[in-house]
Amino acid sequence: MPPPHYNTSLSSSHAATSQSSTVSSPHSWLQTPWPIRVLFSYFPLKTLTANPLPERTLQASARNKHTLFIFTSANSNDADAHLVPSFNPTCLKWQTHMLMHEVEFRVAASNNHASPSGALPFLIPAEESRAHCRKRQAEDSESKDAAPIATGNRDRTGNDSPPSLVTTSSLESWILERSKRRSKPHNASANMRCEAYLSLIEHRIRPAWLHALYLTPNLHSIVAPLYIHPTTTSQPVRQTQTHSLRLAARAELLKVYPTLSTDQSTTTKTIYAGADAALEALNTLLEESGQLGEEQESKISGHEGKWFLGAKKPGLLDAAVFAYTFLLLDNEIWGGRWVDENEDGGVSDLRGMARKYKALEEHMERLREFCFGQRFEQDRKEDSE
Repeated sequence: MPPPHYNTSLSSSHAATSQSSTVSSPHSWLQTPWPIRVLFSYFPLKTLTANPLPERTLQASARNKHTLFIFTSANSNDADAHLVPSFNPTCLKWQTHMLMHEVEFRVAASNNHASPSGALPFLIPAEESRAHCRKRQAEDSESKDAAPIATGNRDRTGNDSPPSLVTTSSLESWILERSKRRSKPHNASANMRCEAYLSLIEHRIRPAWLHALYLTPNLHSIVAPLYIHPTTTSQPVRQTQTHSLRLAARAELLKVYPTLSTDQSTTTKTIYAGADAALEALNTLLEESGQLGEEQESKISGHEGKWFLGAKKPGLLDAAVFAYTFLLLDNEIWGGRWVDENEDGGVSDLRGMARKYKALEEHMERLREFCFGQRFEQDRKEDSE
């Protein structure tokens, strides 16, 4: 018998409610709140298509010349801007490679943030080149026996479309396909030697270059004015970005020389000794190549031979070496701002090392005259006037 004044209907109702809330409680907190559901009913989630390239980039690429985006101090609107050597070794390497293959192009000043790969250079083909690629694809698609051209890109309809830009990973093959000169390719043995010396440049000369520019007073006298100052006038931002560049360079060096963090002085000497040994090896190879080239009566546009691996015409290895020797041996590009001093007070005369090797210096002068001679001759005439 229930106690007095006990309402059985309320008790039953309360029990049912408690049971219902107990059952539904594990799921109620997972449900989207009602105001949010109302908001998204008016503004549903939608995956948008990729943003197009900036308008100024499209205008540049729509011209009749291919556009190479690099670090450069030249005015991009200058007709001879492509003849002004980049102050960045990687950019200068590919700029030189395009010039030696007589590929018509223009340059545009850019930075790593604008590159899809996160590093310069990258190239946007001319509109005519892309139109020709589309036409060839259409012709091939009409042929039943022809295999479709796979470019790795898809348009909105799911069909293959010509690449809108070319990064360094595919830049060499792109240049060779459009080269106006025809030369006999290297044999397998020469290709293996070329790869070995390119690796030597990457793992011995480049670390010394990074140390000489980013871990010395050159960071403030050369790197910051060229890479940071043109992008911002804010002093705090400049200081922050300059410090970030230094940390990034140090991180790159630690990949090759891990002991830099524990024994800085000894490792620094090892870095420059490695660069010196690499320069000596390249100088010896060039001397041997020059003797082979003379035997083959190697000539190119009036320039006596002596290109790497005995080739009759300069190739990628010549451009890769030139990218460093020019920046180390040219007396005007840095305007007297280069400092041969380490952060710990020691001396790291990377430029002095390069001057020891006459074959490399002569090679630099030949390739500079061949690729950039027109611009340098114009500068000499202006100076004399």
